[in-house]
Amino acid sequence: GNNLIVTFTVTGDWTIGTTHLSIGLCDSDWVPTTGSGNPQIGHFEFTEPYSETQNEVVYIIPITDIGDNYCFAAHAEVDGPTGGETAWAEGTEFSGNSWAMYSEFDLSSCSSGDDDDDDNGPT
Repeated sequence: GNNLIVTFTVTGDWTIGTTHLSIGLCDSDWVPTTGSGNPQIGHFEFTEPYSETQNEVVYIIPITDIGDNYCFAAHAEVDGPTGGETAWAEGTEFSGNSWAMYSEFDLSSCSSGDDDDDDNGPT
């Protein structure tokens, strides 16, 4: 399609609070960081989701704003049975001294056909 849809989801007794998303071309300064290489979540460009509930937050981003080879960092404040925590989408660790992570994707390797999840091969 024309959009990249990023969905934050929690399960069980967990709920999602504030979310932060930074996305951009991997070969540029796509994410704001400190001098020591830690991401500055307060400066991430996406903080207003398309939709949200206590267990799911959805961002819809036009692909034309991204490019084919992009990186993203997704951060959320979550609450659960043990109290409040912070969560990152699993990926490669940033170079700073934190457990923050990011992921890299290549949209040119995605198929443009519809996938109806019936495992009968491409449509």
